[in-house]
Amino acid sequence: VALWALEQGDVDKMWAVLDADIAPGGAEAPPINIMTDTAALLYRAGQSVVERVENDSLPLGVVEDEAFAETELRAEPGDTLLLITDGLTEVFDAAGAQLGLDAVERCFAENGAGSLASIDEAVRALAAAHGESDDDRSLVLIRALATESTEEPA
Repeated sequence: VALWALEQGDVDKMWAVLDADIAPGGAEAPPINIMTDTAALLYRAGQSVVERVENDSLPLGVVEDEAFAETELRAEPGDTLLLITDGLTEVFDAAGAQLGLDAVERCFAENGAGSLASIDEAVRALAAAHGESDDDRSLVLIRALATESTEEPA
């Protein structure tokens, strides 16, 4: 819903959804990857590895009664979720070869420990260097933060 609001230009609604469903203390498993049928990528900071979170659903609005699959993810502080549209993976070079998700995954693995801005820049630079596209190249990065403990010391 947050991505759909952003796509439609409703930044206030996007932030409202993020604050309610993704912020620390919000919902544990918000439905965040409904804008695309591309897999999400989760960088695990503690292990410096990327996990692919497959998405078998069509994007929101393609089929009126689409049933969206739910996947629950547990994130530790520093873990980063990358959501992308196919405009970043379906970029073709001069020979007609598609960039593909594997290349984006490798780029994310190499840059996942960096700032969100540096990850964004690296992924976009990878796609731009591979070729041109008329499709949108949207991405969202979400990093898990440490939450303050509300328990009193024993």
